[in-house]
Amino acid sequence: MSAWLVTDIHISALTQAAVVEGIIHPDRRMELAQRMKQNNLLALHHRYRDEAPPDDPTEIELELTTVEAPLRPDVIVDGFRCWNYQCAEYDGYDDRIEYKVMGQLVAKLHEQHVIHKSDRWGIDNWDQVIDTRDMGEQLALTD
Repeated sequence: MSAWLVTDIHISALTQAAVVEGIIHPDRRMELAQRMKQNNLLALHHRYRDEAPPDDPTEIELELTTVEAPLRPDVIVDGFRCWNYQCAEYDGYDDRIEYKVMGQLVAKLHEQHVIHKSDRWGIDNWDQVIDTRDMGEQLALTD
């Protein structure tokens, strides 16, 4: 088992989905994103004895981005599984608030969609998570 740091776009996609689905308020998105990255860094510290992340999540450097497009629920769910796997390196990681918020997001997506395993594990760019199927249907309806 190895662990790695997910990309800022990975975290951006998950937190954007949490906002869109009403799990968190948009004003809390950066805080959640920084806590998610802090948790991932803490897991790497536990696994590899890398430098410990700052105790204050606001000190975590993160480029939070957004996209004005629908996101693929299957990629978001698998993105959570990936992030969760990267963080599962120490006891209590699943007691952290960011884990619980992401769990609420995944539960809501499962309620709203039939989720199949995606072909994604990590999210490296927005093209991997944008749901172009919905965009094509929207374009067809407006033509």
